[in-house]
Amino acid sequence: MTHSGKDQIEPGTYEGRRAGGVSGGLVGKVALVTGGNRDIGAAVVTRLAAEGADVALTYLRAYDQARDVANGIKAAARGLIIQADSADPAAVVAAVEQTVAEFGRLDILVNNAGVFPTARSRR
Repeated sequence: MTHSGKDQIEPGTYEGRRAGGVSGGLVGKVALVTGGNRDIGAAVVTRLAAEGADVALTYLRAYDQARDVANGIKAAARGLIIQADSADPAAVVAAVEQTVAEFGRLDILVNNAGVFPTARSRR
């Protein structure tokens, strides 16, 4: 599946967020979670949204997982899906820029994506 790299999930209204039981501690804040499409990253995205933050999340290859996470938060917050390789500094900068362009600000950055370069041992 080819994907453009950016996909906005329809926003919920402010009233809808409050009615949905959002605690509101982060209402009006914007977060970016790298690697937010699975495991710990997905849990962080979900929690930030539950607290009222709008959340952008990055993924490398698993668009379907990223879409599912974003769809899971849309009753509580606005979501933005960005394809970005966290091992590429330019891609990370672009993800920050996309987040700010879409939401007008960035308050919280969660560097969740793991980048583990490997090297051969010199024995």
